[in-house]
Amino acid sequence: MVCDPEGVCTSTELQATPVANHSITLTGLQPNTTYHYTVIVQDASGNETSVEGELTTLASSDTTPPAISGVSVSNISDSGATITWITDEPTTCQVSYGTSDDYSLTVSSGSELATSHSAVLTGLEPDTTYHFTIISKDASGNETTLAEHQTFKTQPAIPVGYQVGYRAPDFTLKDIDGNDIALSDFRGKIVIINFWATWCEPCLKEMPYIQAVRDNRSSDELVILAIHVKDGIANAQSWMEDKDYTFHVLLDSTGTVGDAYNVNTGIPKTFFLDAEGIIREVRNTAFSNQSQIEAILDSIQAM
Repeated sequence: MVCDPEGVCTSTELQATPVANHSITLTGLQPNTTYHYTVIVQDASGNETSVEGELTTLASSDTTPPAISGVSVSNISDSGATITWITDEPTTCQVSYGTSDDYSLTVSSGSELATSHSAVLTGLEPDTTYHFTIISKDASGNETTLAEHQTFKTQPAIPVGYQVGYRAPDFTLKDIDGNDIALSDFRGKIVIINFWATWCEPCLKEMPYIQAVRDNRSSDELVILAIHVKDGIANAQSWMEDKDYTFHVLLDSTGTVGDAYNVNTGIPKTFFLDAEGIIREVRNTAFSNQSQIEAILDSIQAM
């Protein structure tokens, strides 16, 4: 006997032939529903035993693909853009894009499911039209591809230079452990570039504030590159080990990178770059507290 949550009970016919192993298949049950059942057995002598229990049927199979809406493109620069959209149920996030509708490039969130989606495209060519489509897949594997043809155009190339509003000159320098570090490695994050030397007293005085900012912010959002200019590696290593600072220290022993950033006017000198590598603020004097640095970072994040 099986009873549904409304108290409606049905029973199967008694099997006339006694057996030791029993199996009854129940049909016509509702999905995702708990049923109460009673199993009744009787031997050849008429002795009867019953056992009660519960079972819950599985949810019905989802065959409806998700719906995509609210597609928009924002934060368009000369090398990147952000595409956002929503779905009517939790889905994966994937954007396929390219300079034609063959969509040769893809950015994806993997298996993570959500209803609000954002895909950041980087490394784009300036002043170029890009085509894109969106693919969203729900937990049951139902997939939807955006039907409408979508395009956007990147901004003209931003000039490279050390001035505010220009793209910061790229460089590759070794850190104090001998590893090659390139500025372009950190595209997508805010970057602080601080030029300093151990013989520069104001440089050393502001370093605790720089470290405090490092401690206060996630490495996923902020990178600090302290470029040691025209000073010996031993001096930099000794200072960093003594103070236990944790930000990147890069060695510009010839001053080549310093020249590209026009630091011949004096140090310390600090550049603040947004996630696209654009210089948003330049500080030509030492910081006197942590709050001054935090205020600049907050203003960049608010852009």
